[in-house]
Amino acid sequence: MDFRFTQALPRFAKAHCFVAFLDVKNVLDLLNDDWGLVRTQAYNDKELVKFDYDADADQYVYSGVNTDRNNWDTYNIQASTWQVKLGIRYNF
Repeated sequence: MDFRFTQALPRFAKAHCFVAFLDVKNVLDLLNDDWGLVRTQAYNDKELVKFDYDADADQYVYSGVNTDRNNWDTYNIQASTWQVKLGIRYNF
């Protein structure tokens, strides 16, 4: 989740203005190190639903959902860190 704050600054000419901005990328990780983490599977080899095929009935039989919350094997450190950018833009 990202956050952006902008504020128009006082003008010195009618058609010109400055705009100050503050961008925060991955606000959740800024608030708590356990939030905002980006984890993915490299090869999608995890079974999410337990199932079997019944050839006599010609249908799949589902027996449950895999509730293992550690179904990831890749941690994206660059996307999981927070970043702050402060700047001023000049509009004319």
